Amino acid sequence: MKLPAHIKFHQIAILLTLACIIGGCNGKDDSKKPTPPSVVVAKAFKQSVIESMSVVGQVTAKESVYLRARVKGFLEKRDFIEGSFVRKNDLLFQIEKMEYEANVEAAKAQLDMAKANLKNDTIDYERQKYLSDKDAVSLRIYEKAVAQKAISEASVLSAKAALKEAKLKLSYTDINAPFNGRIGIAKYSVGNVVGPNSEPLGYVVMVDPIQIEFNLTESFITTILQEKFHTKDLPNQKSRKGPSAEKVIPRLVLSNGTKYPEAGEIDFIDNVVNPMTGTIKLRALFKNPKAILIPGAYVTVSLQDQNKKEALLIPQAAIQEDQTGKFVMQVSKDNEVKKQNITTGSIYGVNIVVKSGLQVGDLIIEEGLQKVRSGVKVNPAMNKEKQQKTKEVSTNRVIKKESSAKTLPVTTENREEQTKQK
Repeated sequence: MKLPAHIKFHQIAILLTLACIIGGCNGKDDSKKPTPPSVVVAKAFKQSVIESMSVVGQVTAKESVYLRARVKGFLEKRDFIEGSFVRKNDLLFQIEKMEYEANVEAAKAQLDMAKANLKNDTIDYERQKYLSDKDAVSLRIYEKAVAQKAISEASVLSAKAALKEAKLKLSYTDINAPFNGRIGIAKYSVGNVVGPNSEPLGYVVMVDPIQIEFNLTESFITTILQEKFHTKDLPNQKSRKGPSAEKVIPRLVLSNGTKYPEAGEIDFIDNVVNPMTGTIKLRALFKNPKAILIPGAYVTVSLQDQNKKEALLIPQAAIQEDQTGKFVMQVSKDNEVKKQNITTGSIYGVNIVVKSGLQVGDLIIEEGLQKVRSGVKVNPAMNKEKQQKTKEVSTNRVIKKESSAKTLPVTTENREEQTKQK
């Protein structure tokens, strides 16, 4: 059954009245605006730092040699303990000498015989020369005496060379250490027959000093060269000296995380870039008196510049990364958040160097990053304990750290007041 129109209107009016009573009909929205999320911010600040970078390097021996037998014979002596340290000219292996000593004696006899023949032929030559001058003998006899003397002289030279070779082969029966170092496993035991075609008898490496080889990117090397030769200090192409890197000090961190006490020096920079990796090889020399650095081991090479430089730093905790690279969430003067891409450099404790993208005094979010996105407003607060303040180059004064970890809101009014105080 249909209701009259005036009854329908009356029902609608009642419903609207109830809605106004329950929800309010004053036209005002009583719902509260969302509170801006609270975040902890930090200032980008300048500080004098020592530039450094770390790469992985490999320990290599400055000198190494495979000990080989240069003559054939029975191995008569092995005069060392495997894995021990040896000194230059120490006897390591000895091959049976009897055959080679006999060859030396035979060569000496041949030399004596050649000298005797030379003496006899020299006497005959002198006699024939005297008679030839007197025209008492034919020219043919004199020329024969000259030729015989020359043959005897050549025989003496040949006998001397044979004796020298015999003595040289005899010396090869003693295999000595070519330098101070450490010897590995011996391939042959006493009694084995060894010779020029045998495997190496042993392997000796120099352990003090020792080398560390590592690779750096071509862009890093290019930057160094541009900084070094930006003035008239051009490289001397006529000099026979190696590349100089006196201002860069290499230090090591061992595989167990401990620091190596000795600092090294870079003694080699390669002359080509590896096209497969885009890197260039460098080598540093280190003292190794305790033989802690073993050839073949991997270490972390830390390169430090002797000269301090002014750098812009921010906390590492503020940095994020995506497909476009590293970025931070920066807070503007009106407390609005925006994404700011940056490029970074070396790490110093909890801070990191920013090479581009920020300026001194810029506020970045250190804690609460999960609460924000670009374009939203925040309620920033600066943690005085975490803010790593030191000498600010722009003001040339020391800013003392607050003793308490009091968190103060950073508003536009506070920032203007701080600027007036500075």
